[in-house]
Amino acid sequence: GYTEMYFDSYGDMARAMAALGEAIETDYAQFADPDVPALVAVKKVDTPVPAYLGDVKLIKRMSFLGRKDEVSAATFQDEWWQMHSALVKTMTGYAGYNQNLVIDRIVDGESAPYEKLPVDGVVEFWFENMKAFDECYGTPAFKRTGAHGAEFIDDITTYLVESQPIALAQA
Repeated sequence: GYTEMYFDSYGDMARAMAALGEAIETDYAQFADPDVPALVAVKKVDTPVPAYLGDVKLIKRMSFLGRKDEVSAATFQDEWWQMHSALVKTMTGYAGYNQNLVIDRIVDGESAPYEKLPVDGVVEFWFENMKAFDECYGTPAFKRTGAHGAEFIDDITTYLVESQPIALAQA
């Protein structure tokens, strides 16, 4: 599973997690290891999922990206958020695209160095169906985009996931 939470700032996140304390550990223990590492990221909504899709159950592809050893974090961000983003926009067949740049890693409840959890970014890609998914990945534009990614991305771990939004009551 994958949990995504939104906060207005890093400080808001830290305060909310501290306030939840044992409650979140108790909740997580029902379905996951409470010591699972966490990524803290800044989301860039590149291509919003259109509202007209309404209740259509989209296919969501999530990929966790690690940069090549010789690529700095700053170069990774620049290549990914600028050129790669522009190349993705030349592709057809997808319904939405987000980039999440990792700014911190939490391991054993503490901020951890890159080496402990070497993930630089998380991609969210939505498709209306598997036919659209397959067609998108078969295009020349995808091949160009993939070739560009290979210049600065080393590891890619991908999952197809089903989204289940949960809105928590405000205190």
